[in-house]
Amino acid sequence: MKQIYTMSLSILMLLSFSLKSQTEGSLTVSFTQVAHSGMWGAKHVLAVWIQDENGSFVKTKMRYWGTGTNDHLPIWLANSNGNTIDATTGATLTSYTTRSFVWNGKDVNNNTVPDGTYKVTIEECWSHGTTGNASVTYTFTKSGSDLIVTPSDDANFTNVNIHWEPTNTGTSEIISNKVDIFPIPANENINIQLPKGSINTSIEIVSLSGKTAFKRRVYGEGLIQIPVYNWESGLYLVRINSDKSNYVSKIVVQ
Repeated sequence: MKQIYTMSLSILMLLSFSLKSQTEGSLTVSFTQVAHSGMWGAKHVLAVWIQDENGSFVKTKMRYWGTGTNDHLPIWLANSNGNTIDATTGATLTSYTTRSFVWNGKDVNNNTVPDGTYKVTIEECWSHGTTGNASVTYTFTKSGSDLIVTPSDDANFTNVNIHWEPTNTGTSEIISNKVDIFPIPANENINIQLPKGSINTSIEIVSLSGKTAFKRRVYGEGLIQIPVYNWESGLYLVRINSDKSNYVSKIVVQ
């Protein structure tokens, strides 16, 4: 009986530890807004925030509204109580485009949240009344494993890409201080500045669906300019491999 009790206690301790896991990492989200016309043409407001699996507020990532439209995001306001700590904020938007953000896995108190199921919610309003409001929620899992979610397009948001990437996955050596990629987001060209001394370097850029958008081997250092004006909007992974190190980054194309 004592042996069974000890085994049960060990199992409970393991379960307790797993429930409290708090993996460090980053969530990168990008989406393209479908254009709408309302009472003010292209003017509209927008909010994006993170919730836990029970719908409890974690952190706002975007909030755009003006003094005359601060009642047009009722779902976000009720959930967040207006909290915009560390969020990107601004006035009423005037154009529809591809937008992106990165969440560091922490709440408004800068605490890393436990691993588990979380939600990204987007709310948008371009007119008075329910006919001018849209909201959608996407679910993802925060854990020690890399995760890519590509939800289906709908009438309001397309090219949605959700990528949770835990820190130190072991898949690559991060050498971002040696490789410079700009501008991000991009709509004409992406520039990749290879560090001094680079030789025999492979550059590959792939979409989150796994489609290769660019691939080239470079035999020296310097600036590589890649046209992206005819690429689909969304999130892409950049993989740079050389004899000495590997580099993985993300870019957003608008």
